[in-house]
Order: sequence, then structure tokens, then C-alpha cells
Amino acid sequence: MAEQRKAQSGQRSPSARITIQDVATEAGVSLTTVSHVLNAKGRVDARTRDHVRTVADRLGYVPSRTARGLASGRSYTIGLSLPQLAGLAPGELLDSEWYGRVVVASSQRALDRQYAVAVLPGFTATKDLNRYSVDGVVILDPVHDDPRFALLERARIPHVSVGRDPSHPDVPAVRPDALGGATALLTHLAERGARRILMLSAPVEWQYVQDTVTHARLWSAHRGVTVHHGIAGDKQFTRESLYANVRRATVTALRGAAPPDAIVGMFEGFGAAIAAAAAATSCSVPVDVRVAQDTDDRSTLAASPTITALDQHPDQQARAAVDLLLDLIAERTPVGDVVTPVTLRVRAST
Repeated sequence: MAEQRKAQSGQRSPSARITIQDVATEAGVSLTTVSHVLNAKGRVDARTRDHVRTVADRLGYVPSRTARGLASGRSYTIGLSLPQLAGLAPGELLDSEWYGRVVVASSQRALDRQYAVAVLPGFTATKDLNRYSVDGVVILDPVHDDPRFALLERARIPHVSVGRDPSHPDVPAVRPDALGGATALLTHLAERGARRILMLSAPVEWQYVQDTVTHARLWSAHRGVTVHHGIAGDKQFTRESLYANVRRATVTALRGAAPPDAIVGMFEGFGAAIAAAAAATSCSVPVDVRVAQDTDDRSTLAASPTITALDQHPDQQARAAVDLLLDLIAERTPVGDVVTPVTLRVRAST
């Protein structure tokens, strides 16, 4: 029998993986016994345990990641779910600085905690989720009544979000101190002489935009400042059409009867587009109109003049979301939402 096993072993391809069945055959024990020994489970006498381990080491057996996952019930991988925005493909979203930084910071934090990160394609059914072996999912920038929550709940996959969807208040979320940031920016604009502020947002139903605009109007009520909110374009947009709509909205506003003396862009890249449109109408930035953006990115530094912006620290949000999700996976009850800081970066445009 031993000679037959040796002959069978000798016929193995050099690249073939040693399996648990090979260990059981060589050791002359059952699969169950080998499984118990290698996974430190069950009752196996010390002599048999030592024998199985010796055979496994001699054969060069290495447990597969899939087998370890099945044994532990974990894949040690978490998913990042990018927002599904109209004509912007997930790959195109990764070209933006914001989501690029979120993916890198999430991956770094997950690696620190012995996890991997997978950026998930869009999913519209639970069968889509079954294609990916993830222990949990971070939902990025949910919209109102975002369908991803219901799908993940149906699939019984733990999940948290970066950004709040009020339709799912029980889901742990990481969110920036948007109201504190808005107060700092509005106060700065008012101190620089702004009295008519226009806030231009993308046609996306993000809760923080609604909260920020509502807060800005309340803030301005007794300060001799008016705040108006405009939406650039419609929900079916591409990146090019979105920026074109921002420039068009800026020109229209600046040529109106009561033009704004400050415009705040509420989407990545809006500040530079607003400044360029102002220049096209012969309005000087910041003399005639002050320009700011509610997120900070490369475009705010590359613009001329450089754009005042709110640094929402996406790296901190990403790391906090990974920690929140891994606590949930480990069945540790989260203490509640995590609120991350926002920093005002004052530059030449104001």
C-alpha cells in the first residue's frame, strides 16, 4: 500500500497543489481526522495528531484561502461600493481624486487589520452580490433611499456607509462635520464682504447637500446675507456635461439683475469651472465675486487663482469606515455614527 501511495505521489505534477485528501491518504487516516488536526478541532489523540502534522509538513501541504474561509466563515475581504451616478462609470469615478484617496486609505487600513479590499462593480440584485466573497461592504455616498442598503440587508451582509441615507438610520455611518465646515466657510465669505451667496450643487440626492443648504439659510437669516441654491443640469449627466452646466449656471447668475458676490461649488472640480466662467463674463475673482468649493482636491490648487475649499479629509473617513465595518463583522456593537473633522483652506479666490 505504501509503495502504491508513493507511486501515486510520484505521478503528481510538480505544480499540483497538495490537498487534504493527499494528507489523509499518505497518513492512512480519514479526511475528518486530518481536518480536525489541521483546524485544531475535535478529539484526536496526541500520537495521531503528531503523525498527521508530520505528514502534512513533509508533503508541503498549505491550506487554501478558500478552505480557511469555509472553516472560519470569513473571507477576510471587505467590499467598497462606489455610488452609481448617472453617466459616470465606476472606473471613471476612480479617476476622481476623492474616490482614489478613499480606495487607497481603505486598503491601507484594512491591511493593517489583516483584511483585503475589493472595489465592487455596481449591483442591482442579491445574485450580483453572491459573485463576491466579502465579509462586509462600505457603501460610499448613498443617495436618498439608496437600493444598495436593501440588497445588502437581504443578502445578510454587514454594511456601513460613508455619508448618511436618512431612509436607513440604523446603519452605522461615517460623515464629515459638514455643518461645522459650512459655518466656517460662510463666516469667512461674510467677513470678506459677501452678501449674496450662491451654492451650486450637482443633481445628486446626497443628504449632506440638503443639510448644508438648509443650515446655510438658517445661518444667514440674521446676518444680512442671502443664500440661494442652484442645481447644475439634470440627473442624466456625464462629467463633461456637468461642468458645462456649472459654467452655464455661473454665467447666467453673474449676468442677472442681482448677481451673487460669492459662489460655492458643491462638487469636485466645480470651483475651477466657476472661476473660469466668471472670467468669461469679465468678472474678477475675488474682487467682483468670491469663489469656493466644499471639497478640496488637485483642481483647487491648479486653478488660477487658487480656490478656497473645505478639506473633508476623505482618508480619515475611509479609515473610520473600515474600523466601523470590522467592528460590525466581529459583532461588536458600534457606538454610533462617526463624525470626522472638516478644515477650511483659505486661498486666493476669496
